[in-house]
Amino acid sequence: MSDKLVSVITPCYNTAQYLPRLLDSLLRQSYQHMEVIAVDDGSTDDTMTVLSSYAKRFEEKGYSYQVLHQENQGQSVAINRALKLIHGDYLLWPDSDDYYASDEAIEKMVGALERSDNSFRMVRSQVKIVRDPDLQPIKTEGEGRPYEEESTLFDDMIFYRNGFYFSSGVYMVDVVTLRELTDMDIYTTRLGGQNWQLVLPILYHYRCLTIAEPLYHIVERSSSHSRGQFVGVEKETARNEAYRSILYETLSRIKGMPEAQLKDYLQRVMEKFDLQRLAIAIRSHDKLYARIALEEAKTHGTQLPIIIHAIGCLVAHPLGNHIYRAYKRLSVCLRNIISRRDR
Repeated sequence: MSDKLVSVITPCYNTAQYLPRLLDSLLRQSYQHMEVIAVDDGSTDDTMTVLSSYAKRFEEKGYSYQVLHQENQGQSVAINRALKLIHGDYLLWPDSDDYYASDEAIEKMVGALERSDNSFRMVRSQVKIVRDPDLQPIKTEGEGRPYEEESTLFDDMIFYRNGFYFSSGVYMVDVVTLRELTDMDIYTTRLGGQNWQLVLPILYHYRCLTIAEPLYHIVERSSSHSRGQFVGVEKETARNEAYRSILYETLSRIKGMPEAQLKDYLQRVMEKFDLQRLAIAIRSHDKLYARIALEEAKTHGTQLPIIIHAIGCLVAHPLGNHIYRAYKRLSVCLRNIISRRDR
């Protein structure tokens, strides 16, 4: 077994009910060389109490264990703070309400990197989505993907292509490489984006291994703090714009990217989020936001798909908006009638 140190950073916000599952999964790991840094991001429940109660158990396991506290500032701020404190050769950053499904997860990830050639500086596994509270499986992300990831993974992550999946705890990165490419300082925002910021700089220069086994479980729960806070056209649009800014900042910080290539990526990202902004307005039947989205896309020179542009224009027009709303209501009624008849 390798003697390389693995650093684990987990930001925590009001997850006292779920934290024991993650912490227990870390304590069960077969890998012996780990340090864990948990950052309480201004929780108002018993998160700090739970974190403190595990200190002795981690000591008995032989793992270094730190608990930090900060005012609520978001996951990326918590991770950025902890990055300055790690001593490991490899880094993981699992979410506090998810957990490692295999007791050998970290050993397998370290082993995969140790056996790989120098072109690989990152490893990930498949991930299983499970339902809260019974932990019944919903689906497995990454099935059918090759063990040695193809060279498109950088673009896949930016543009959600080829079945790319986000999951914090799935990724293990080489710390020396991360330090060289980020100076252990990521762009911080309350809305997170730490996966882009920690993974993209490495993917641009190096390759990623994928272990064909779901070593990590994501718990799908309706009470997650990331759910429900972006409901409604105004909040969804604000989140869309914030994510655009995070990607802009992340791409702009990638070392060694030629200016022409950066300009091309930024334009394509702009087009992607212009399309999403209009889609939000259409889904919400909001004529004001549809009009603004169309104007923004025109200003940016974004070529929208013809059908999406047409529907956007319909929603943005006062009379067209009424027609579109009536059409959607009629569609729902017809689907309900057909569904009842087919039972």
